Amino acid sequence: DPEGLVGAKLALNMLLIHGVRVRTHNVVNVVKEVGVEVADAAFSGLCSAKAVITPEQRRSGVIVIDLGGGTTDYLAYADDVVAAAGAIGVGGDHVTNDISLAFRIPTAQAERVKREAGSAVADPAVQASQHVVIPPEGGFAGRTVSLRSLHTVIHSRVDETLVMIRKRI
Repeated sequence: DPEGLVGAKLALNMLLIHGVRVRTHNVVNVVKEVGVEVADAAFSGLCSAKAVITPEQRRSGVIVIDLGGGTTDYLAYADDVVAAAGAIGVGGDHVTNDISLAFRIPTAQAERVKREAGSAVADPAVQASQHVVIPPEGGFAGRTVSLRSLHTVIHSRVDETLVMIRKRI
């Protein structure tokens, strides 16, 4: 309540997160059509952060990275304040596509092998002789791929994504 106070400068330090209003309104309208009341809309990166971090982590400084299918959201706290937030157009679908292209396998098989045998850590302890069998399906004859190569493909995309976020922060 500044009434009666004297000052020469009014300042505000803020972080703005913007999005496409039409997309947000369309989602809200669809949800309302099924009979669910919408109180408000929020940036999904903020929602992810609120779900997984503690007050102590917010005070100490933390970044939450939510790797989704088509996008990756991030939100960084410093001294209990949101210091950076955003989204990039790279996600898990890109990892799947990389696997599909690298090993010339169908996208459905690439998704399966990513989930069952994938790792973003290119661990040197994984032996070159370790393989993943991709069974035949539909018109696909099946294939065997090196587990180390699979991890390298995944690691490359995830590393690229993390570098992009680091540059933005």
